Amino acid sequence: MAKYLKKYISRERLFALLLILLGVIGLYGSFNLNFYEKYTLGPGAFPLIYSLGLIICSICLFIKSKDKKFISLRSFFVQPALRGLIFFLLLFLMAGLIYYFGFLIPLFIFSIVGLIWIEDWRFSKAFLFSSAWILFVYILFVKLLKVKLLQGIFF
Repeated sequence: MAKYLKKYISRERLFALLLILLGVIGLYGSFNLNFYEKYTLGPGAFPLIYSLGLIICSICLFIKSKDKKFISLRSFFVQPALRGLIFFLLLFLMAGLIYYFGFLIPLFIFSIVGLIWIEDWRFSKAFLFSSAWILFVYILFVKLLKVKLLQGIFF
């Protein structure tokens, strides 16, 4: 098994597999929520759309991967892989914060921190982009599609 992984699984493909797993977990979680409520989409629609998008994009990444560097323990701590690990930690932090603050605030935090740490954006640019992204998500899903986003304990 170790020879197979070393020979055929690159860092990009491993990352794609982890994202597919995360998307499947999101799909499983969305099935426990209502998809519709009185002529509108329910709170299960938003995680379903995100999870399906993540799975589709991850499958495309897995198929089109051109990374020729195969995995080893050392390869997890070089710069691109370290950014991927930070990305996963941010995703789990976001998932944990949803219970306390609802969906939009953790998404905003994930967006702004991800853009600063992973993409090396300036704070002002990341703040403006994240604000615009959250506003777009709110208008599209809450106002236009009438989706009830998850509410947290505090908000």
